[in-house]
Amino acid sequence: ALNTGTVIGIASMLADTSFYAKFVPSFAWVFDGGAQTYEFDKFMAYLETLYASKEEELTEQIKDKLNQLNKKYN
Repeated sequence: ALNTGTVIGIASMLADTSFYAKFVPSFAWVFDGGAQTYEFDKFMAYLETLYASKEEELTEQIKDKLNQLNKKYN
């Protein structure tokens, strides 16, 4: 569950059944019992698959922006 004021970073995956911390970092995988930063290449591969399943294109502009954000926050 989310508390009022919880800040969630971009590209984070929340799969916890309890209350989350007040801050969830970007590119984090949060699950019962812990959290970890996931590999950016795996995230991008997943995102490519997600976009393809919706018959959309993951543009170079989006890829570049996510890469910049990953470098900034990790």
